[in-house]
Amino acid sequence: MTLAALGGQRDRAAQIVDQDGDYVLALTGHQTPLLEDVQAVWDGAEHGGGPGGRLDTAQTVTNGHGRIETRTWTPLADPTGLSRLPDFKQWKNLRTLIRIQARRQVGDQTRPETRYSLSSLAADSPPLAQVA
Repeated sequence: MTLAALGGQRDRAAQIVDQDGDYVLALTGHQTPLLEDVQAVWDGAEHGGGPGGRLDTAQTVTNGHGRIETRTWTPLADPTGLSRLPDFKQWKNLRTLIRIQARRQVGDQTRPETRYSLSSLAADSPPLAQVA
């Protein structure tokens, strides 16, 4: 199940896990402190080379409605990095931080965007890139 990580979503995430489900929670600008914490964990992972010295990615390209969108998903499942999140223990089964770098091209205009999500799915879970 995908949800925006708004207030009260920690309880919903716990409920999803308690019912044997997994969650992917999209962070938005409304969660500025959490979003900044997640970005800081990512900055640390990139400067440190990530777990094992590299970060795996998956990429999709979609074409339709006059635009081309390329999305690159990078999951981060570094337990040390995750534990640096101040709220880490409040998110039940939090296993992965996901960064989605998107580039949307419409005509000769290209717009980049970076989004972040929290997930109970393992970083190597096949459906991760499909739902993030």
